[in-house]
Amino acid sequence: IQLYEGSGSSGNNISHQLGVTPEMIWIKQRDDDSTPWIVGHHGMNAGSSPWNYHLYLNDSDAQIDQSNTFYDTAPDSTRFRLGNGSATNENDHYYIACLFASLSGFSKVGYYTGDGTSNRTITLGFEPRFLILKPITDSDNWQTFDTVRGWTTTQKILKLNLDSSQDSQTNWVNKTATGLTLANSYFNTDTKNFIYYAHA
Repeated sequence: IQLYEGSGSSGNNISHQLGVTPEMIWIKQRDDDSTPWIVGHHGMNAGSSPWNYHLYLNDSDAQIDQSNTFYDTAPDSTRFRLGNGSATNENDHYYIACLFASLSGFSKVGYYTGDGTSNRTITLGFEPRFLILKPITDSDNWQTFDTVRGWTTTQKILKLNLDSSQDSQTNWVNKTATGLTLANSYFNTDTKNFIYYAHA
């Protein structure tokens, strides 16, 4: 978790203490409730120039190509860079940034392109207890699964961008000892791009 003050200047460098290069970043302005949650992820645009893009955590929108968010620049192990967008870097405003990275056997920040096959396997290297999964090619919800509410053949799914109650679905995304099985073709639509965050 990194707190910082915006400068309004493109190319603003924000130091962080994650110790490794972040693969996903969530940013929210703390002193203006009208600004959205911004998400950057190394899987945007199927991993090609991903930091040219962003998503809104509180919205279902597809990925957006916008240079004034992350300055079209990938983060590194000590800093991330920002453009002059008000949602991430307005002068004299205060922000919180949540930084995520993969840790072998514990967490995975990943992405994939759908291939249209049934029961496709996504290998994580661990059995997940929590999963956030978002289609990014077009407008769609932030789907959230966890073992506390129920993740067996029936999944209880919350959508981070909505205030509605959980849905119950059967065999959408099943967990295994080493990852995930995409049992419903909705999460493996041919040529559609997806990002995810999972942890054990």
